[in-house]
Amino acid sequence: MNSKAKGDWRPLAIGGAILLLAACVSDSHPPAGTAAAVAASAAENPPALAEAAKLKAPTLDELLNRELDEGDALLIGAGDIADCDSEAQKQHAVDTAKIIDRFPNATVFTLGDNAYRNGTTAEFKDCYGSSWGRFKDRTWPSPGNHDYGIYQLPRRNNADPYFDYFGANAGPKGLGYYSYNLGQWHLVSLNSMADKKGAPKMADQRAWLEKDLAGKEKTCVLAYWHHPLFSSGDEHGDQAHDPGRSMGPLWQALRNHKAEVILNGHDHHYERFDRQDEHQVVASDGLQEFIVGTGGGEDRGLG
Repeated sequence: MNSKAKGDWRPLAIGGAILLLAACVSDSHPPAGTAAAVAASAAENPPALAEAAKLKAPTLDELLNRELDEGDALLIGAGDIADCDSEAQKQHAVDTAKIIDRFPNATVFTLGDNAYRNGTTAEFKDCYGSSWGRFKDRTWPSPGNHDYGIYQLPRRNNADPYFDYFGANAGPKGLGYYSYNLGQWHLVSLNSMADKKGAPKMADQRAWLEKDLAGKEKTCVLAYWHHPLFSSGDEHGDQAHDPGRSMGPLWQALRNHKAEVILNGHDHHYERFDRQDEHQVVASDGLQEFIVGTGGGEDRGLG
């Protein structure tokens, strides 16, 4: 068949990570069961919980006991994770790691700002390592601004400790963008620090993305990175020069190649958008963006 495969997912808030159980549906791969996304912010996030109830998503117990159909992708993760500024703050990442413990067969992703405050070797080892570090072998990360060492003098302006910690799972060292396949899904991890000092060029990343997605228009595609193009966050949502504002060309490339889902962090809240294009116009062929910056960093609100 020549029809475009379509993804299927629905949200349910449970905690500080997002679990995505996604089916890729086509004429040659009909759905065998319910596909779902469990989108988690904080447990006290009543709008997300109310929205989940309205959508009649499967319960957590149903997801825990559900066997994957051939072609399904089971992903769990979040952004803005390990912050050991205080014992109380450190506990947040420990708590979200306990959620991931419940899904031992899930592939783990990160949405950047993995180790606060400056993404040092020690912070990855002692802070990230003491919580989400036990999932490292099944983690496919993406980098954020804090991973580039730009908040402490002298500024490091590179993500070397990030690449050294995650190794081959972080893609080619110095680039921070790569792709992999899971079930019938093609997953793309991108670097929203592109064009910043010590990071790759955005033009090179877009050229790589176009080549990576060529011929995959009939495949289910999901992409994730740190800085969102759109956000209602009270910290970064209205910042004109935030790196996320430069991600429009990559969003456009993803939409041109029929991608469906984008996951971001950076703003420390949960938010889900309708399908939209790179100009934030609602579009049936647009991408659905989730912000899940709730992996353990300080809580923030909507602006």
